[in-house]
Amino acid sequence: VCCQQSLQFFDDPTAAVEEMQRVIAPGGRVALSVWRPLDYHPAYVILAEALERHIGDEAGAMMRSPFPEWDGEDLRTLVQDAGFDDVSVTIEIGSVRYPSAEEFVRREAASSPLAKPIAAVEREVRNELVQEVEDGLRAYSDDDGIVSPMESYVVTAGRQQ
Repeated sequence: VCCQQSLQFFDDPTAAVEEMQRVIAPGGRVALSVWRPLDYHPAYVILAEALERHIGDEAGAMMRSPFPEWDGEDLRTLVQDAGFDDVSVTIEIGSVRYPSAEEFVRREAASSPLAKPIAAVEREVRNELVQEVEDGLRAYSDDDGIVSPMESYVVTAGRQQ
């Protein structure tokens, strides 16, 4: 079973992992990846804060939602309690790159429920939002745009019985 960046969106993650354990054949494996907490994603911290200031608290909360406050031990316990064996939790660090702060905001809005609330504000407010994100990401800017670390927990485990 592979569950990539979705466990944090289930209403009941415990039930989801238990179902994975139920359907997997003896000797089978599970691999889960989950974003680390928001603090490990500087571009998204900046974007969430800017969204709160310019669009509203709900928009900021929406941007924070993919980044659960779980740590590696929370995930280990979740998987072990579901009946998996040989649990391994690692941290993977990659990056996200966009050609500009404006494109970062545009793509994040287009690929999420944020599109409607961002589109609902005046152009001047959207421009202020983008400018705030651009200013906040200056330390992550280079000749190719912006780049920011993205960190995930990766959990692998097996089912012996």
